[in-house]
Amino acid sequence: MPREVLLHRIRDVRAIDLPELLDQTQHRAALRDRNRISAHANSTSLGSARQDRTSVPTTVLWPEHDPLFPRDWSDRLADFFSDVTLRLIDGVGHFAPVEYPDRFAAAIIEAVSG
Repeated sequence: MPREVLLHRIRDVRAIDLPELLDQTQHRAALRDRNRISAHANSTSLGSARQDRTSVPTTVLWPEHDPLFPRDWSDRLADFFSDVTLRLIDGVGHFAPVEYPDRFAAAIIEAVSG
């Protein structure tokens, strides 16, 4: 896909009315799910599953202010990916394509360009 097309599609996402898309009920449910996932991850031993890690080269863009996936969880990426690159993105929250579409598109283009 040409770079211009990718950038255009990502910019179109800005037109979404996020408060309408994600009402308070959905937000509270997402936070409850996050807490359940966190409790499970903290109580589960991952040592025996290291051979089950994703081996595809993976780039993770981790935002600074994500209420669903706190930044301190990023130290666990190696438990799930054998070839991972972590890029910390400051000043943004959970909705990457909406909050920083240019950086998001550039990271995708860089990752697929090799």
